[in-house]
Amino acid sequence: MSAYNILHLEDSKTDADLVKRLLHKAGLDFRYFLAPDKESYLRGLSEFTPNVILSDHTLPGFNSKMAYEIYTEKKLIIPFILVTGTVSEEFAVDMMKTGVDDYLLKSNLQRLPQAITQAYQKRENSKKIKAAETALIKSNHLFNAAFFTNPTPMIISRVRDGQFIEVNPSFVALMEYSREELIGKTSMELNMYDPGKRAMFLSKLATLSHLKNEENLMRTKSGKWKTVLFSVAPIELEDEPGMLITLLDMTGLRDAEHSYRNIFENTQEGIYQSSPEGRFIRCNPAMAKMFGYASAEELIASVKDIAREIYADPQDRINMRALVKQETKVIGYEFKALKKNKETIWVKANIHINKDAKGAIQYYEGTLEDITKRKEAEERLAQSYERFKLLAENMSDMVGLHNPQGDYTYVSPSCEKILGYKPEELIGVSPFSIMHPEDLEVTTKVYEKCFLTEASQTVEHRFKAKNGDYIWLESTCVSTFNEEKTEVIRIQSASRDISEWKKSEEKLNEYLKSAG
Repeated sequence: MSAYNILHLEDSKTDADLVKRLLHKAGLDFRYFLAPDKESYLRGLSEFTPNVILSDHTLPGFNSKMAYEIYTEKKLIIPFILVTGTVSEEFAVDMMKTGVDDYLLKSNLQRLPQAITQAYQKRENSKKIKAAETALIKSNHLFNAAFFTNPTPMIISRVRDGQFIEVNPSFVALMEYSREELIGKTSMELNMYDPGKRAMFLSKLATLSHLKNEENLMRTKSGKWKTVLFSVAPIELEDEPGMLITLLDMTGLRDAEHSYRNIFENTQEGIYQSSPEGRFIRCNPAMAKMFGYASAEELIASVKDIAREIYADPQDRINMRALVKQETKVIGYEFKALKKNKETIWVKANIHINKDAKGAIQYYEGTLEDITKRKEAEERLAQSYERFKLLAENMSDMVGLHNPQGDYTYVSPSCEKILGYKPEELIGVSPFSIMHPEDLEVTTKVYEKCFLTEASQTVEHRFKAKNGDYIWLESTCVSTFNEEKTEVIRIQSASRDISEWKKSEEKLNEYLKSAG
C-alpha cells in the first residue's frame, strides 16, 4: 500500500516525537500531521486527508470524545485509535463500543505499529466488502426484475439441503402454495417429490455443472401431480453454493393421451404434424396464432417449405431431423422461427416421428412453445450473473475450490497477482505441493478439521510463488458437505497476501528485542 497519512491529535510535542520515532523504528512508511487543538484537527481532516487518526484524550478545550463525534459526523471510515495516558480503562472500553478501533496507553506504546496496520487492514476490508455489497445490490436489481416477472416457474435454493431461498410468483401459482409457506422449506419437507430423486439430480449436477430439461413429477399443495421439465444452473449465494431452477409444466401434454382433441383445439402450445418433405399436415389454432396466421387452414395452405418459411435458419431443421431420426424423439429443441410477417421468435419444440410397419417415416409430430419472453428474461439473467461474476473475478483475494483430496478445481484470476501463476496452472495442483515445508504440519491439522465441521478454519502459511519466493498468506477454508452431512463434497478457500504485515510484525519483534 502507499504511505499511511497519520493525523495525530496531541498537544505534547514530546509525546508526538516519541510516537514518530516508534513508527519509524517499526519500518512504517507514513506522512504525519500534528494537531494540538480542535482548529488544527479540523484543518487536518479537510486538508491532510488522513487515513489513520491517533488521538490523545485531554487537550486544551478539546478531548478525544469530541474529536470522535466530529469523526462520526463526517462519516469517516478510517481507523481512529485512542493513544492516551489520562483515561480509565472503563472510558476506553466505552469508546471502543462506540466504534473506536483500539486504545493504547502512552506508557506502553510498543503495540502501536501493529495496532495501526491491523486497524487499517480491517477498515480496508470493510470498505471492499461494502463496495462489493453495493455492486451486488445493483446487480440484484436486474436479477430480481427478471426473476419475479418471469412467466416460467423459478426457484433459488441452497445446494446443501435444498431449502427454498426465493421463489417467483409463477412457481407459487404452479404449486398452489403461498410464498410464505415455501420460503425456508424444502421440497422434501413439503413432500413434493421422491427424496431419492434429489440425490440423483445433485449427483448429476456435480458432474455436469448444469442440468437441462430433466423430467420429474411434483405434487402440489392440493395433492395433484404435475409433470415438469426442470433445468438447474449453479449460482453463488451470499456464503454458499446455490441453484437456480426453472420449471416447465408438462402436465397438459402428458394428459393429452386422454383428452387429445380438447388439448389440440384449446392449448396455448402449437401442435402440428408435418411431412418428411416439409409441408404441414395438421396444425392447431395456437400454432397458427403463434406464427401470425388467421387460422390453421391458412398456415397449412401458405407454408410450402417449413425449412425456409418457418425456420429462421434452415440448418436448424436439418439438425432437428438428424436428431429425431437418431433418437426417434427430441425434447426441448430450441430455435429461432419466422412468423408470417418475417418477425423472429424463439420457440421450443418437442418432436417425435411416426413410422410405418417397414420403418419408413410417415410424418413428424410435435408441439411448439413460444419462449421468446423466457429467452429475453434468461438473457437479462445472464447479464446480471456476468456482472456478479465480474465482481467476484476481480476481488483481490485468491479464491479457490478444492476437491476432497485438496486439489484445486477452480482458482480466481487474482492468483496470478499474488503468486504469479495463471489459474490454469494451478488446476489439479495440491496446495501442499507449493507450501513451505515448515507450514505443512499446521496446515494439515486445519485441513483435517474441515472434514469434521462446516465452521470456517483460518491458517497462516507460506506458498511458493512462481518466481521461487515464498509468500505469506492468510487462508480461510470452509467445507460443503453432502445432504447427509457425512461426506465433504468440496472445500472453498480464500487467501490474502499478508507478507507486508508479517514484515512489520518481524520488525516490531526485532525492535522489542532490542529495546528489551
